[in-house]
Amino acid sequence: MRKKASVTIYFSLILMILLAVMITTVESARLAGIHIRCQSAAALGLESLFADYAAPLFEKYALLFLESSYGTGEKEAYLNQYRDYVSYNADCNYHDYTGHDFYRSKLGEVTTETVIYATDKEGKALEEQICETVIGDIPINLLEDVLGRLELSNQCELLTKFFNGISRMSDKVSKVDKAVQKIYEKVEELKEFQKDLEERIEELRDLIERLDSARKEYEDADTEEEEEEAWDSIQYYKRQIASLRKAILDQQEKMQKTAKIAVEQEDIYKEKTQEVSEKLTELRKELLEGKEEEVRIEITEAIEKQTADIRRFSGGEGDIYQIEAAENPLRDCKEIVTQTMGLIKSAGSDESQLLTALEEQSTNLNRCGMSQVKILFDNHYQGKSEVGIFQTIKGLLDQGMVGFVMKGKEISSANLKKEELPSIEYGKETGIWDFFRELLRADHLAEELFAIGKETLLTDEYVLQYFNNVTNIKEDTEEWKHVLAYEAEYVLCGEFSDRKNLEKTIQEMVLLRTGMNLIYLLSDTESSSQAQVIAMGIVGFTGMMGLVRVTQLLLLAAWAYGEALVDVRNLVNGGKVAFLKTKSNWKTKLSELKNLGNLGDSATNDTGGLSYREYMHVLMIKEDQSQKLYRIMDLLQGNMRNNGWEGFRMDRCIYALQIKTDFFAQPLFLNISPFSNLGEIGGYSIQTIYGDTY
Repeated sequence: MRKKASVTIYFSLILMILLAVMITTVESARLAGIHIRCQSAAALGLESLFADYAAPLFEKYALLFLESSYGTGEKEAYLNQYRDYVSYNADCNYHDYTGHDFYRSKLGEVTTETVIYATDKEGKALEEQICETVIGDIPINLLEDVLGRLELSNQCELLTKFFNGISRMSDKVSKVDKAVQKIYEKVEELKEFQKDLEERIEELRDLIERLDSARKEYEDADTEEEEEEAWDSIQYYKRQIASLRKAILDQQEKMQKTAKIAVEQEDIYKEKTQEVSEKLTELRKELLEGKEEEVRIEITEAIEKQTADIRRFSGGEGDIYQIEAAENPLRDCKEIVTQTMGLIKSAGSDESQLLTALEEQSTNLNRCGMSQVKILFDNHYQGKSEVGIFQTIKGLLDQGMVGFVMKGKEISSANLKKEELPSIEYGKETGIWDFFRELLRADHLAEELFAIGKETLLTDEYVLQYFNNVTNIKEDTEEWKHVLAYEAEYVLCGEFSDRKNLEKTIQEMVLLRTGMNLIYLLSDTESSSQAQVIAMGIVGFTGMMGLVRVTQLLLLAAWAYGEALVDVRNLVNGGKVAFLKTKSNWKTKLSELKNLGNLGDSATNDTGGLSYREYMHVLMIKEDQSQKLYRIMDLLQGNMRNNGWEGFRMDRCIYALQIKTDFFAQPLFLNISPFSNLGEIGGYSIQTIYGDTY
């Protein structure tokens, strides 16, 4: 009997199709698992990589960065570490695994898509972490307080510039006063000459009358004896007139010389007063023009008042000495004397012509008003005081502020090596502070100002919390050694030695305090009066008011500077100093400045005063933000290298990273399918891109 196989063939074909479907389904599930394994391996690898942050940076400074070289010196060594982490999770053959691996995935090419290092974008990654670290540690009103003090301190710079400008004018002011003094002296001499001239005219007139009388007696003589006696009288009176003529000529020469000097000094007075007036105008224009709404009223009033006084005394304004009123009489006097001398010489021995010339001179002098000329100059010599104030200040400047402020304290001599510092390789001025300062000048605390000011303030607060300063130096231990002792001062100044950073910080703080102290001194009448009395003693002449006023201002500046030195010494010793001084917390007397070195040794706390740390806030907020961030990196790098992390570089510290990872795998179940012999089956390629940040 014949058998049919159609059913068997049919079921065989159906079975092959079912088997192919099953194998394909299982392979699809396997492929999905490979995708999950590769994605998980890439994500875990990146997280594991970020877990390798530089531990000392986090423990000491609350900063998270991945050191990309892993101590090898190769900037992209982190990729090898990443491959190791990913391979451990993606490839079972990478480690001692004894079970079955149905995925059999392999790691392929690894490339970096994006990486942000600490030094990138002007240190913004560091800034972001710093702000997150200290955002909860600052009072709500701290920014407004610091900006208010900053605004006032910036305006104090106007006073400092004003006093510097006044000190540069002292030579011109001195020449004005000396010219006034000379003119006064010469006018008084000319008046005395004029009085003496009247006496000489009377004397000459009397001698001429006697001579005429003797001549008449000679002509009327009856006897030889009378004739001889009259002749002797004539000769006697001629000799007297000749002697008087010589004396008059000498007097005329002196008078001519005196008038010439007076006119020359008047020209000098006009020239120097014009120079002083122009300099004052330039100084006022530089300091105040166009800034009337920005500058505080007390600063403006102080500058305007002192400028007006100097302009009045040494700028020729108002002609308070009556020099201009004396100009024409003096020049006329000079011409009259010159003309009279010519007439006297041409008169020869003619007594009448001599008398006529002198009488004409007297008439002309009276007509030109020489006798009414009065120079308003109180020329009393007071006697110079040897107060030694300027000598003391000069001595302190010569020896340096640090010696005075750090009296009795040891000064660190540590240095920071310049090699590979981020501030040198990447640092630059960004102009952010210029924008910040422009907003500040407008006296409007706008949102932009707060945005910039907030980041800057938080950075400064971080520095003052996590780094040493001269009043808060953490002792080095076996576990951690600092490369510099004055770290906050380095962030402010950027010098590579502790001493230079301390010097510049103290200098800035003294200048700040000097300006603030000047505000008080200029507003205190008693202090100004004391300075004026001593200024008169230094100048010596009470009438030289221009020089007295300049000397008074320089004394006030020296006083403010001396008080500032005592203030900063107090701050360094741990005390507190009021930002705006009053009579109750003013520490020095003007007479004590010559013994300044013995003042302010112990710390004192003014009511409502600020500490060294708070003054650092005012100084640091003005510094360029990117420069501060790079200098912070300098310290981080230096301290890490100083504590066993040799070769550590901040430009290898990763903050954010995105990596593209390629995987591949071969088909497993498809190779055993009924259709595997129909053609070659290729492998799978899987690509992941993952990114992360601290």
